[in-house]
Amino acid sequence: MRFWALQKLLGLSLKRDASLAYSSIFGIGLATGSLLFFLGLGFGLTSFIQHLFPVEAKRVEVKAPQWVVGETEYKKLDEVACTDFQKLKHVRALFRKMEVRAPGITRVNDDILGMRIDMGLEVMAVGVEPALFGEDIEQALFVEDEEAVPAILSTYLIDVYNQHFAPKNGLASLKGDMLKGFGFDVIFNRSFFAGNTGERVRQEFFVAGFSPKAFLAGISIPLESAKRLNRTLGREAEQYSSVVVEVDDSTHIASVIQQLERLGFKTDEGERRFVQQLGLATWATTGALSLLSILIGVLATINIAQGLSHSLHMREGELAIFRAVGATSAQLVGVVVAQAFILALAGGGLGVLAAWGGGYLLDGFLFQALGAITWLPKRFFMLPVGVYLGGVMGAILAALLGVWGPSRRLLRRGIAEVLAGR
Repeated sequence: MRFWALQKLLGLSLKRDASLAYSSIFGIGLATGSLLFFLGLGFGLTSFIQHLFPVEAKRVEVKAPQWVVGETEYKKLDEVACTDFQKLKHVRALFRKMEVRAPGITRVNDDILGMRIDMGLEVMAVGVEPALFGEDIEQALFVEDEEAVPAILSTYLIDVYNQHFAPKNGLASLKGDMLKGFGFDVIFNRSFFAGNTGERVRQEFFVAGFSPKAFLAGISIPLESAKRLNRTLGREAEQYSSVVVEVDDSTHIASVIQQLERLGFKTDEGERRFVQQLGLATWATTGALSLLSILIGVLATINIAQGLSHSLHMREGELAIFRAVGATSAQLVGVVVAQAFILALAGGGLGVLAAWGGGYLLDGFLFQALGAITWLPKRFFMLPVGVYLGGVMGAILAALLGVWGPSRRLLRRGIAEVLAGR
C-alpha cells in the first residue's frame, strides 16, 4: 500500500468514529491537566512557604556562647572558631554577624514624602556580610563607608506600616523604593530608657535596600562598619554575636548541629526549631501533592493505555480487512501508532491549556480574596515550561505504550481467525 493511501487510511480512521476520538482526547486532556495542575500547586505552595518564612532550611545560626562558672575554657565565637566551622563536613558557607554593642537613638523631625514626621526611636544595629542577602540587595552599595553607612531594613517593616500604622493614621502607603537613599543619624551610647552609657558617637546612615533576611528589630549594616563602631565605642570588636552556617543540603542540618555541639557551641534553639518546622512543612506539602500527582500520573497512564487498547480491539475486524486487501502488518502498526500520537498530542495540549487556565483562575480568585495582604507572593500556581512539555511527552508515551503491544499481538493473528470472530 502506497504512502498516500496510508495517509488517506489514517484520515479515514480518525473520521470513522469521531466521538471515540473526541472522548480519547478529552480523557487524555483530563488526565494530563490534573497531573500538571497538582504539580503546579505543589511548586506554588512550596514557594509560598519559603516566601512566608524566609529563614532557609539549609541554614542554622550559631550564637555566641555564654560564660559558665566552672568552665576551664571560654569558647569564643571569633575567626578561629569560624575556621573550625568551615572544616566541618557538609558546611558550604559561613555568614558572620556582629552587633553594635551599645544602645543608640535617632530623631526624625522632617517632611518625608509629603508627611511631617516627628519621632524618636531606639536603634539596634547588626553588622552582617553582604552575601547573606544574596540578590535581595545591590552588593556594590553595601560596603563600609565612615561618612554614610548603608543600612538594610526588613521588608516586614514596610508591611507592618502599610497594613496597620498607615490606615489608622490616614497616611499614604509606601513602597520600599520610596525610602531608598533616605538618610538618618544615630547617636550611640544614648538611650531613651537607660540614659547615657558613655561618650556619645554620632554616625550617619542611609537606607540602601530591603530584604526579608534583614534584622527585624533594627538595621543591618556592613560587618566592617559594626567592627569600626565597636572599636570607636570601646566595645568588643573581634568576637561575633552569631554565625550563620549554611550546609550543602537541608538533610545534613542535624549532622552539622551535632558537629557544632562537639566543638562546644550551641545553635539558637528557636532558630533550630523553626528550621525543623519549616523543613517539615515544606516536605509535607510537596510530599503530599507529589504523591497525589504521581498517583494521578499512574492512573492517567493506565487510563490512556487501556482506552486506546480498547479502541484498537474494537477495530480488529477493520484492520483484518485492510490486511486482506494488501496492507502489511508494519504499515497498519504505523497507522495505529500515528493515530495514537495525534490523539495524545491533541489531548496533551488540551491538558496543558486546562492546567494553565486552572492555575490562572486560582491565582485570580485567591488574590481577589486575599489582595489586602501585601506580603503575598506574586503567584500561587507555578510550573516551569519544561514540566508542561514533559506532561505532553508523558501523554504521548502512555498512548504509544497503550497501542504498541496490542497492535503487534492483533496483527500476528490470522486474517481468517479475526474475521471469524475467534
